[in-house]
Amino acid sequence: MSGDWNEGYFTDVGYTYGYYREINPVFQRFCLLLRGYAAPEGGTANHCEMGFGQGVSVNIHAAANPGHFVATDFNPSHAAHANKLAAAAGTDARLYDDSFEQLLNRTDLPQFDSISLHGIWTWVSLENHKNIAEFARCHLKPGGVFYNSYNCFPGWSPAYPLRQLFALHDRFASVPNGASERVDAALKFSEALLAANPNYSKAVPQLGEKLKSIMGQNRNYLAHEYLNREWNCMYFTDVVDALTHAKLDYVTTAVPLDAVDAVNIAAEGLDFLNTIDHPILREQARDYFVNQQFRKDLYVRGAVRLTPIEQRERLLNTRFALTQPAESVPLKVAGAAGEATLQEAVYKPLIAALAVKDYAPKTLPANGGCTRYAIPCHATSFGRPGRDGKYGTMPA
Repeated sequence: MSGDWNEGYFTDVGYTYGYYREINPVFQRFCLLLRGYAAPEGGTANHCEMGFGQGVSVNIHAAANPGHFVATDFNPSHAAHANKLAAAAGTDARLYDDSFEQLLNRTDLPQFDSISLHGIWTWVSLENHKNIAEFARCHLKPGGVFYNSYNCFPGWSPAYPLRQLFALHDRFASVPNGASERVDAALKFSEALLAANPNYSKAVPQLGEKLKSIMGQNRNYLAHEYLNREWNCMYFTDVVDALTHAKLDYVTTAVPLDAVDAVNIAAEGLDFLNTIDHPILREQARDYFVNQQFRKDLYVRGAVRLTPIEQRERLLNTRFALTQPAESVPLKVAGAAGEATLQEAVYKPLIAALAVKDYAPKTLPANGGCTRYAIPCHATSFGRPGRDGKYGTMPA
């Protein structure tokens, strides 16, 4: 095991390499815009990521966006790798191996337009939750964006005891030294326990399938996900309460399709949710209907609503670009309630328009006319199901 500096966080092997678009300030602004909220703009913005893993996302954002980026990850090997990426990219990103408490106590940090954490909230202690909230209170600008993603209930309720088995086995049993071997030993122990037919598995018959899906995942990821001393799965409202001290207001999800209720919730569920006036109670109740296991939430410190005209103008001026070959774009979308088919008559021309000029970014048409690089006028409405159950355009 590593030394005491790790405070119970798994540091024996590095985290996986991945890019997470939800941390991108441009994408965050777009998610807020879809829901009618203002977000910080401008090339002099400052952004912070807390717990950057191998530093892939923060380095891409620092290289591709204006503004300045500051980030930390507790693991010095992660920080070393991230700084090598920053040097290769030639950015001025400031990447540290500070703990959240150390970052909070720094005196050389700017006020930030955005602060982001991806998945870290679940893996750190309740004391660090307080450090995170205090950091946002001290360093997030009024109007600034706070992104936080985390494992949540009720979706995790049936399988939560599995995580406990993994961690307890790693803590108390005689286990091999290698991280992958430790994960495999915990998985085999849990598999043997379920095979012995305990009453809990009878009450949760899908538990075996959940374990099988976990066993097929990357071992380094599983080590970080399940072998930390801390693993604080929460309800949405628990996180809302924890961030109140920082004057943060929940405004929307960072998964645009989640906001399209028609592909996520059945009609009777929508009828029930529409009886709830309070937005926080409605959002928590919604998690029961979609059986939410992982949330990606956007908060704002002092949310400002756009007028309908302001929202429309900003949407029309937003540039869009295809990120994959036009021929490989699927004409189906999946939500919690099932799969929906997109209307070819709408989406085929839209995809074709985005592909012209070698996939150059394009805006929606302004003032009712189509510009040279504009998306076709008829493809600007956001989707609601038609009589045939198919959908018009939805933001990607």
